[in-house]
Amino acid sequence: MKKTLAILTICTLCASYATANADVYNSVSVDKSKLISAPKTLPSELPEITEVQDLPEFTPSSASSGVYYDTAATAKQNAKLQEALLKIDSAQVDVKNELNLYESKLVDVKNRENLVKQEKNGVMKEIRTVKKKMRSLESAKKNIVTNMSIEQGTTSSTKHFNWFK
Repeated sequence: MKKTLAILTICTLCASYATANADVYNSVSVDKSKLISAPKTLPSELPEITEVQDLPEFTPSSASSGVYYDTAATAKQNAKLQEALLKIDSAQVDVKNELNLYESKLVDVKNRENLVKQEKNGVMKEIRTVKKKMRSLESAKKNIVTNMSIEQGTTSSTKHFNWFK
């Protein structure tokens, strides 16, 4: 009874886990309008990514009557952050384009691989056909040699040496 209960509990847990994962995977959708076309060449230079030194300091200036933010400093900080975000976005787009380029190259290589496999199969088929013709010619030659020896009446002790084997 305990074994049955344990097995039933394990099955229930597995089923609920599988159902939860199926819901997660089914809810993912791809927006095809946001797909980027693959570039034909590699980008020559990727933009520099903003380092920690380039980021503004986030220490607010304090005045005697409390903590006040300097609007000019805040505007400069926001401008620097916007610039950093634009650089990161630009770098991200370049990396995505590079990834798409390599993925398209992979597809091209796979297509060429399939063509080579098809060509290999065709050549192997031709080889089999030629070997089959050779065997049929060999058997025809053997039949002719046998018929010649029967007509001459020397079937008893003469054996014909086959030079083509």
